[in-house]
Amino acid sequence: MRTALRFAAALLLLALAPRPAAAMGFGTSYGLGLGAGTFGAPVTGILPSLDLRTDAFHLQTYPLDLLLYATADELVLGGDIFFPVVSKDGPGGFRKVLQPGVSADVVLDGFALTAMGVGRFGVESKSGLGVYIVPGIGFTADSGVDLAAQGRIEMSVWFD
Repeated sequence: MRTALRFAAALLLLALAPRPAAAMGFGTSYGLGLGAGTFGAPVTGILPSLDLRTDAFHLQTYPLDLLLYATADELVLGGDIFFPVVSKDGPGGFRKVLQPGVSADVVLDGFALTAMGVGRFGVESKSGLGVYIVPGIGFTADSGVDLAAQGRIEMSVWFD
């Protein structure tokens, strides 16, 4: 459990480190999935993510899920990385976005891995609010390898 807490603290410090052209934020997801694994969404329901947004990528981590599972002597690491490739201005100060990416989760208690290609598309306000639909497909591996699929709705708030 100490290792999990140290990892969570290091992850939080890394995420909070200052970077040029970056914004910090929080998000939450509600997801549905097929197959084993956590599908990159919070494994305990709707807990917030910690998000780092740069011009080149958007990184989501789930430190509260990590801490919650650490109290049960399990280690679950998960995160998503998205790459903003389309951002078009829309009506009312909103922009339409498309962000392909990768979602990965590792359970180190008995080892299981879920990895997916994901696409996040939705709308963002210029003031720091986004709503997205995130489909994904990939695999999960534990004692065998299986197909995994997801669909989730995300909301994100960030601060420049």
